[in-house]
Amino acid sequence: MEKRLKNFLYETLENDKSFKFLIYQSFSVSFVLLSVILGIFYEIKGLRREVYETIRDFERLVSLIILYEFLGRLYLAKDKVSYLANPLSILDLVALIPYYQPFRLLRVAIIFARMYRIFHRYRYFFGAFIWVFKSTSYEFFFLLFFLFLFLISSTLILYSVEVEAQNPYVKNLFDALYLALITATTVGYGDKVPITFEGKVLAIVIAFGGLLLYSSITALISSSFLNYIILMRSGKLVYRKFEGHIVICGWNEISKKIVSFLSERPLEKEVVLISQHLPSNLPENLYFINGDFAKEEVLLRAGVDRASMILIFAERFGQTSEDSVDARTILASLLSRELNKNALIISEILLEENAQTFRKRKVANYVITEGELVGSIVAKLLENEELLKFFTFITSEANFELLPNQFKSVEEAQKRLEPKGYRVIGVLRDGRSIFFPRLHMDLKPKDKLILLKHLKERHLAPKP
Repeated sequence: MEKRLKNFLYETLENDKSFKFLIYQSFSVSFVLLSVILGIFYEIKGLRREVYETIRDFERLVSLIILYEFLGRLYLAKDKVSYLANPLSILDLVALIPYYQPFRLLRVAIIFARMYRIFHRYRYFFGAFIWVFKSTSYEFFFLLFFLFLFLISSTLILYSVEVEAQNPYVKNLFDALYLALITATTVGYGDKVPITFEGKVLAIVIAFGGLLLYSSITALISSSFLNYIILMRSGKLVYRKFEGHIVICGWNEISKKIVSFLSERPLEKEVVLISQHLPSNLPENLYFINGDFAKEEVLLRAGVDRASMILIFAERFGQTSEDSVDARTILASLLSRELNKNALIISEILLEENAQTFRKRKVANYVITEGELVGSIVAKLLENEELLKFFTFITSEANFELLPNQFKSVEEAQKRLEPKGYRVIGVLRDGRSIFFPRLHMDLKPKDKLILLKHLKERHLAPKP
């Protein structure tokens, strides 16, 4: 139940690739933005008494939306004290206060807090609009400028011919502009009309010209949104600023297995895959970047400089030799280490001689070779058939988990966790792993327990 709740909150509040995130954010930003607009209008003009109660009910709903997001992010936060002390969280607390208060200073503070959270909390949602605007800025401004000239010239001509004919509907420049604009949009309310022959001919020209210009602007924006969706799906466009995440470079059988494993459980860290291949059926909780991971700009797009772990796998292309594949992996490892001195780097090298040379450079924390890894495992299994059964168990029927410590000793942890199907196999303390700790070992509050769990939660009971 707890995992489902955590996964639901993550999908709606944090995972910007999720369909639930898109639906909820559209709903949330619309309500908060409308509350800001109504608040500003209330400060300038006020509201009529007959709609006041309805808007107060609407305000309560907006406050509940902000409260849900605040509590949801607090629940997901690893360090809840730091989250509560964050200035943005304090602004959220201000924003969730219902707007209609007797003190004007408090109302202004609520509007400011909600405006700030719109631009910060919903920045990924607005990323699409910003990209569309930037990508079409030249064409958009050209059409907008042409539309401006078209409307201004039409307004001046309409004003001249209609005022001279003493048109009762056109008495000033604003009336002429209103008539030109309504005609250009083909709305035609009929409250203002031209009465001269020249004005009527110009109205026809304005209607056709406006239809052409507005349809061009609409087509431009629509094509840009479609291009944005295509680039996002192909992994050529990523807006999220990753931090403390996992980067997987290369698409092969090992990375496929890792991605499949990660997709089956809610993740505490974001995962970014870099590859020139376009994998199919990638999970929603994984970000994909289409590019060459041996290039620095591609690694920076994936946030390698802020990653906590970088996995670099041998990615083959056609008839590329193993030496060429290894050279690309080594280059990516060198670039990754230069960009990030503290990340854990695991590199896969195909040829053993290349692996031995690369290990001496001490660039990657771990260097693995497919033949060496499999050979070592098989060699150990040949010693005893029972080891083969154990290997099959831990790869197909067991799972490893990391749990924050809540116990005083390993013995207490084992007694409390054993009924749930867990075995304590290690302790993570100050970045150092202690495997198979003794039962009487005392635990510290900041320790983490390395656990092995039987997926079927099936335990062996002693025979009577």
